[in-house]
Amino acid sequence: MSRPATALAVGAAAMLLAACAQESTGNPEDYPSRSIRLISPFPAGSSNDTLARLYGKCVETKLGQSVLVENRGGGNGTIGMNEVIRAKPDGYTLAQATTSTGVIAPMLTPDAGYNAKSLVPIGATSTTPSVLLVSPTSPITSLSQLISADDHVVVATSGPATSSGLNVKGLVDNYGLKADQIAYGSLGEGQRGLAHGDYDLLVAPSGKPVVKAIRSGEVRVLAVTADHRPDYLAEVPTLAELGYGAGQLPGPGIVTYWAAPSRTHPMVLDKLSRTLTTCTTDEQVLSVVGDNSPDPDLDGPHVAELLAETEKALVDLVRR
Repeated sequence: MSRPATALAVGAAAMLLAACAQESTGNPEDYPSRSIRLISPFPAGSSNDTLARLYGKCVETKLGQSVLVENRGGGNGTIGMNEVIRAKPDGYTLAQATTSTGVIAPMLTPDAGYNAKSLVPIGATSTTPSVLLVSPTSPITSLSQLISADDHVVVATSGPATSSGLNVKGLVDNYGLKADQIAYGSLGEGQRGLAHGDYDLLVAPSGKPVVKAIRSGEVRVLAVTADHRPDYLAEVPTLAELGYGAGQLPGPGIVTYWAAPSRTHPMVLDKLSRTLTTCTTDEQVLSVVGDNSPDPDLDGPHVAELLAETEKALVDLVRR
């Protein structure tokens, strides 16, 4: 084949590849031109599902396209995360991820099928530190008393491959807490189990139901697992302030965030990030999320930095 003919063939092939890419991903400038799937990697009715639907409705209004929330629970969130990772990186299949599903689960689960860099964060939808809770009738009145107890204590968390599970692991490995860890099926189940005396300690996210229980005296709070006291629990010390800093994760607690497959076009990510940020100050969103609303500055790049810090801090802990 002559050189001009070869050049024409190469050019035609390049044009064909470009056309195929355009067909599969669409024009980023026109995004979104159809409905967006938002995968919640937890069951319907969970707090993750509630947040996904709340923010989905806000983004839907601002972008003019439907946001369809689908629940893909199981495997500590890894089933839903894998569905998003396998999707085309075109911005039409997204995940409502968390610190646990995005960083902790793939570190602790060898067959998770992905790692922390398989998805790129778009922006935060909530930040929620966990709290250590005991029954108001419990003889345990302080964290130091809990850790120095001679007998094993039964601790309920959302699971070993979650942030609350690692909080407990940090206390066990570094300070000698003698604990038998069990997983609660739902937050409501966890609170009922604590009230019924099924376990001695509950490590749970400090969302509205838990804060309400603290305020009403239904539970007694020993500590918060963030790097600073949240304004709505300003009277509660952090683990670090009590001398048990190895039991807490970096940052403001559990971060819930939207994420997309890692090769998604930057223009698509930017449009989604800017839209999601405006939703963090939306009145309807704030009426539900309340004190757990994220800082508007916690956009995709800042979430990625925080997740990288979390991954680095957990490397030694999860390998013990």
